[in-house]
Amino acid sequence: MQRTKAHYSKIFFVLFLFFCTGSSALFACPCFNKGFLHVAFIDDKDTECRIYKEGSIIYKIEIFDKEKIASSTHTQCNLNTEHHDVFMNYDFHYLDDHGDCIREILDACNKLKINSLHMDDE
Repeated sequence: MQRTKAHYSKIFFVLFLFFCTGSSALFACPCFNKGFLHVAFIDDKDTECRIYKEGSIIYKIEIFDKEKIASSTHTQCNLNTEHHDVFMNYDFHYLDDHGDCIREILDACNKLKINSLHMDDE
């Protein structure tokens, strides 16, 4: 009986771990992640971050240099580098893709210590 309990405990733990790691991947920007952005946009004087806002709502955000760009709007994200050309419309069923991409770009801009330029539409 003790062996069966231990066996089921291990199975439960593995399934729980699989669910947690698998579901966290669902809640991420579909075009890029901050780790990739850190590598792609090495702290360079030509790298810029721009945040386009209407009131307090960010409707577009981008990080770019002379050769690369990663951006997100409320309907899509894109990544253009030497080796990547990604363009995705956000999934209708998960509406916070733009929020996830905003966080990824902001994290990269902050980590790389890039000054962000805020563009307000009023």
